[in-house]
Amino acid sequence: MKKLALFLIFALTSAFALSQPDNVCNGKAIKRYTKGQSLIVSCDTVFVMSSQTYALIQNKDSLLNEISYLKDKHLAELESNYDLLRSYFDSMSAKSETLISIQKENNAKIQAKLGIISDVMQMQEKSIKQARKEERKAKVKSLVNNGLIGLGSFSLGVTVALFLM
Repeated sequence: MKKLALFLIFALTSAFALSQPDNVCNGKAIKRYTKGQSLIVSCDTVFVMSSQTYALIQNKDSLLNEISYLKDKHLAELESNYDLLRSYFDSMSAKSETLISIQKENNAKIQAKLGIISDVMQMQEKSIKQARKEERKAKVKSLVNNGLIGLGSFSLGVTVALFLM
């Protein structure tokens, strides 16, 4: 029965809308209510909605104002978060640049010290080579001296032995 009533309403309002001249459709609508439901016929368009949805549509200006307020509030919150993150990023960027400059200075100091150490090591290497040369000379001189002493002792021993014999 309900379906038949809705069909008849739809058919009658559609027929009414089709039979009217074009100026009828200028913002006018036919409203029918059935047990908590709303049936709105506007020219050749039919909207079936619940009473809660219809109440929302009727109060669309206040709803749009509320949505606009919530949107503005959300945008302000997002902007605040963005500003906070931006200031944090700028702070971290400045700290990073400071650390990079300090690290560059430290690297330059280390390079200078490594250059000095390299020069000292080269000088020590030369000193070690020189000391080895002098040590070889001293060993050769010592061997020659020991050899001459040994040869002299042998000669003396032979000479003494020849006299004693």
